[in-house]
Amino acid sequence: MKNKIEGIGDVVKTITNALGIETCDACEERRKKWNEMFPFTKQAGELSENDIAFLKRIRFLNTIGSEDINYIFDLHNRVFNRRAKPCHCSGIIIEMRDKLWNVYIANHSKNIDEN
Repeated sequence: MKNKIEGIGDVVKTITNALGIETCDACEERRKKWNEMFPFTKQAGELSENDIAFLKRIRFLNTIGSEDINYIFDLHNRVFNRRAKPCHCSGIIIEMRDKLWNVYIANHSKNIDEN
């Protein structure tokens, strides 16, 4: 059974093992560190209680003010490790809000329907 490739560390290990180079303890530590630094899939960051309250407040809003737009961008950038700059494109704002709500659902599924 093949191991899942999680990041660049796993790629290096696969190549070196294929070349006949055995993995030592230092190599294993380096593999783990490189996987954390250069993952192939990004894990969403944690939401604070203030972030959750914010998402619940704006979940069904049709109009989102400038201050809330800035918070959505800041939160999205922090949670998804991005560098998007705020804009007033409603499609992007709604998409970000929905992605953040999905992170909330994934981490707090027992209280999904709270207002």
